[in-house]
Amino acid sequence: MLKKILAIAFSLMVLMGVFAFSVSASENTTYTYTISVDDEWIRTQDAYMASEILFKDYDLSQPSDIFINGRNLYIADSGNSRIVIYNLDTKEKSFIGEGMLLTPSGIFVKSDGTVYVADLGLKEVLVFNTDGSLKMKIVRPDESPLFSKSATFEPKNVVVTSQDNIFVVGVGSHEGIMQFSQDGLFQGFFAANKRHLTLLERIQELIFTDEQKEQLLNRTSRPIENVDVTDRDLLCTVTQDAGVTTEWREATAKVENRIKVHNMAGVNILAASEDIHDEWNFVDVASGKDGFTYTLSYTGVISEYDSAGNLLFSFGGRSMSVDRNGLFTVAAAIDLDDNGFIYVLDKERGIVQVFYPTEYATLTHEATNILNKGDYEESEKIWKSILNLNGMSRVAHVGYGKSLIHQGDFKAALNEFKIANDKENYSDAFWEIRNEIINSVLPYVLIGLVVLFVTISIFKAIAKKKGFKFKKREIKSRFINDILNVFDTVARIDQEIGNYMLLPVICNTTQGPKTSGTYLWGEFEDLQKVENRLMQGPYIHHFIEIEGNYMSELEEFCKYVPGLNADKTIK
Repeated sequence: MLKKILAIAFSLMVLMGVFAFSVSASENTTYTYTISVDDEWIRTQDAYMASEILFKDYDLSQPSDIFINGRNLYIADSGNSRIVIYNLDTKEKSFIGEGMLLTPSGIFVKSDGTVYVADLGLKEVLVFNTDGSLKMKIVRPDESPLFSKSATFEPKNVVVTSQDNIFVVGVGSHEGIMQFSQDGLFQGFFAANKRHLTLLERIQELIFTDEQKEQLLNRTSRPIENVDVTDRDLLCTVTQDAGVTTEWREATAKVENRIKVHNMAGVNILAASEDIHDEWNFVDVASGKDGFTYTLSYTGVISEYDSAGNLLFSFGGRSMSVDRNGLFTVAAAIDLDDNGFIYVLDKERGIVQVFYPTEYATLTHEATNILNKGDYEESEKIWKSILNLNGMSRVAHVGYGKSLIHQGDFKAALNEFKIANDKENYSDAFWEIRNEIINSVLPYVLIGLVVLFVTISIFKAIAKKKGFKFKKREIKSRFINDILNVFDTVARIDQEIGNYMLLPVICNTTQGPKTSGTYLWGEFEDLQKVENRLMQGPYIHHFIEIEGNYMSELEEFCKYVPGLNADKTIK
């Protein structure tokens, strides 16, 4: 009987253990995804984990935006018409703008503590001093000839560069971001999205008159949804697809990337010609350290991109039934602190969720930064360790391949780019391998060409004495023409009254910035002397490089070619 009771008790303990494990597993809501080598979404190691929840027992009302300056977290508490300042260390709260704000929707804080607030209700941008006093207001610039009467002025968010240039995102501002000086003077529109015509609109463009186009066609571009400024004063912007509002609707076909990074000329420099894995319903963007960019969608999806626009991680999501850490009801804003912690505002629940980076995310950031700084050996080691964790990660294979190609291991790099289906970098590695083959056989080709040239010269001299005439034939082979052109480049360096000169110079090959084409970086003993000689020669700009020291051979070669002298001014 005792044995039976013990057996039943043991069975219950096992069942309880299984049940407890199942509940624990279901609570993991911070799954991380990335892009595989097959260009598909795959689950990877957790990059960020949900941490604490801020303002859970606080009366935030429909908050719209957050901003972190040092250890202070600023919240645009729209429903309560104020800005909340929360110290992350002391947990103390203070307020700005009470009695002056109506519906604050966007906030930016400079390092000196100056607060910029975009108020959608007032249709103004208000600037506050560190003590909370009002410093300046920016209103609709009706007197500016650069601001049309038909343009809307409904400030939604605001950012400020280190040069105190103020950029304002407006609701329905199709002309682009509004730019103001530090004194609040309107300076024009910036970085407007392009308007891509449909097939029907292209046909109408061809057959309609200007009057008909004005009356029938609405050719406005999509307004920018939100903006942030990087530490290099570049503007990160996100745009939603046509027809997308704050309700769930099917997006139209993608025609361009919805995340962009603009330089001060307004040009998008973030993979403008490539297809970025982005979302159609972005609501906010945040710039992190070292060129990493973080985006937030309306459905709560958080995505991280590197400086080249490659998607590193994607996590988060929408809470459909019950409130869970790591998921959101209505995601509204995103920002980062100096430690790389991500803060996400849930507008409906009135809370801020915090995510901390895992060792896997930190390792990926480190590998990316070291690769960009040019420490390819160390970068190779880290990328290799990341591939041991996730061998299907496309960004890891590309990073590993780049570290190899910069170290001259072109065949191994070629294999990595092939696995990652990276055609551009695969092409670069292929041409480097081709160049190695060409350089290995080039000395023998040159010797053969020299022999051929001398033979032809002697044969022509004999034929001329005998009175023979030869009809010139066009060489149709592109390969042979290329070889002959290389030989011309070597022999016909300089000509004066029928005399030719050849300038042989020794240099040491060295690592340098990446180039497109068959180029070599060389280190000369006296570069200035070489440059002066080339300018005074005069020599044409073509060079041909031969691996090894062939100075004496080239000088000897010149003795057997009529009219060709070796330039010995540089040793």
